[in-house]
Amino acid sequence: MKPIEVVQLRPFKSDGWKSIERYGRLIARLNDRANEAKKFSIVQWTPPETLKCLGNFLGRRLFYTIASNRFRGAKVIHVLDAAYSNLLAFLPKQRTIVTCHDTEIWRSASFINRRFRLRLLKNLSQCATVVTPSHVVADQLKVIFKEQGFELPPIKVIANGVDPAFKPTSDLTLRSGFGISQDWTLLYVANTHWPRKNFSFLLDVLGFLKSSHSAFNLIHLGPPLTPNQKSQVTSRSLNQNWKTFTDLNDEQVVKLYQLSDLVLIPSVYEGFGYPLLESSACETPFLASKIPTFEELLAGENELLEFDAKLWAQKIILFFTNEKFKSQLEQQTKHLQAKYSLASHLKEYESLYGSIAKNSDRI
Repeated sequence: MKPIEVVQLRPFKSDGWKSIERYGRLIARLNDRANEAKKFSIVQWTPPETLKCLGNFLGRRLFYTIASNRFRGAKVIHVLDAAYSNLLAFLPKQRTIVTCHDTEIWRSASFINRRFRLRLLKNLSQCATVVTPSHVVADQLKVIFKEQGFELPPIKVIANGVDPAFKPTSDLTLRSGFGISQDWTLLYVANTHWPRKNFSFLLDVLGFLKSSHSAFNLIHLGPPLTPNQKSQVTSRSLNQNWKTFTDLNDEQVVKLYQLSDLVLIPSVYEGFGYPLLESSACETPFLASKIPTFEELLAGENELLEFDAKLWAQKIILFFTNEKFKSQLEQQTKHLQAKYSLASHLKEYESLYGSIAKNSDRI
């Protein structure tokens, strides 16, 4: 039996959305199963940068020409991010799935202009299925569609999986390889250009922490700080404590999780929570904010924190000085390890892709 061809439409390379590329790569692990079960053949396709350079009129028409040829044989088309759902105008909607990782496009008026946001939403309403990584995002989408008067598409919640590369290590030399001292080491995984990552709040936390304990490292994994952000770090005398690492390969990213003592995740909004899962897979405890998405991930008792900078600083100190509290955070980490896996993630997509392919055969 010939494998079902699935084409994943990835973001433009210049957009630099590495988390979405990683998300696509994980789903493409179904290809490994295809060698045995002969079920799927997943191909990833990135639109040419020419589409952005030519502007709206020519770019849209060029995409239509390319898409007509590229996706003709595909049983399933998967647009990996809802920010590209405008391309549904040129795709067979009954065969197209779109992943909506969060509702930031429609929550933040500064993201893109209102007219384009509504066009994205209208196109999104016409696809075969919208995938969300959490029930929180699914519920938010339902409200947004209702408010704007668009038809609600089928929505399926599929929690993200964790790359098996994220795992614990006994290597004690990792810090020296990155030039990091043996002080308390905290990890902050964030694109600090996005307000929802709560950069200023983190600096307040570190300010309180430094007043009590000055020997710590804050490892930031993300893009370089802006001049204004650098100024904020300097004004709080945190230069010696702060190290930013950017443009790392996948192996180096894993090592940063492994060498850290504690991961800090103070986001005010997330559609999911990769850092929670990735740190847990590396058996590195975390402190995270008390927001709906994280509460969904950690259903039941948890150590999620309100937005009180002094409280966060106290909890960090408690983690390093109180074995009981440290054990509580470690148990929280183990809870997530057991709950999410790449295998269950792939099983969900295997079912969804198969269902869309079967329906497209009937049309």
